[in-house]
Amino acid sequence: MDVLERLYQYHQPLSEVTREQGTSRVLLSPLTPILALNAAYGASDLLPAPKLVLSQKPVSGLRLVQAIQVGHFQQQTSEPAHLVEQVSWLQTRTFAKVLCHAWGMPTWEELVSQHLSMKLQEHREYVPLLSYQEGQPTGCALLKENQVHLWGVSQKNALTDLLNYAAQFSGQKIETTLTAGFDVPLQDQVLLGYWLA
Repeated sequence: MDVLERLYQYHQPLSEVTREQGTSRVLLSPLTPILALNAAYGASDLLPAPKLVLSQKPVSGLRLVQAIQVGHFQQQTSEPAHLVEQVSWLQTRTFAKVLCHAWGMPTWEELVSQHLSMKLQEHREYVPLLSYQEGQPTGCALLKENQVHLWGVSQKNALTDLLNYAAQFSGQKIETTLTAGFDVPLQDQVLLGYWLA
């Protein structure tokens, strides 16, 4: 299974609408600003403008809006700076608040909370994680088997602690997505981009 397929499989249950035609696959979740839930996975004519495409190669006629790298995180032995705990879908509001504030989208908090609450009730294979420092939330991550592609942190070192917890919980390496500015060591890195019409 290639990296686009794995990313699609992780995000698809969290999406509001799924469209498939041939090899084209599109996820739509208009009430959330999460790129992965509003993208075509590979070149597609199924997505109305403005078109957002996740691809390993440049897409003709579209401009790059977000570069990402996907790879595997190996559990580290360093002492954690943040307390990490598994939480239930009942804490989706806190999860959404941390997520939206981490990515500079605080006005989306309520809509993202409602969306994720509904999806996490339905899909119990996802494990929400929250990190804390001195009792204050510092990060969130959504674990599914050995994948953590949806996360947000207010302190960069919280991401390592979340991934360490996820690796220990799942008992294996964690596949995750990084954006620019996060210096977390990954193995088998693949570069991708979100391209917008």
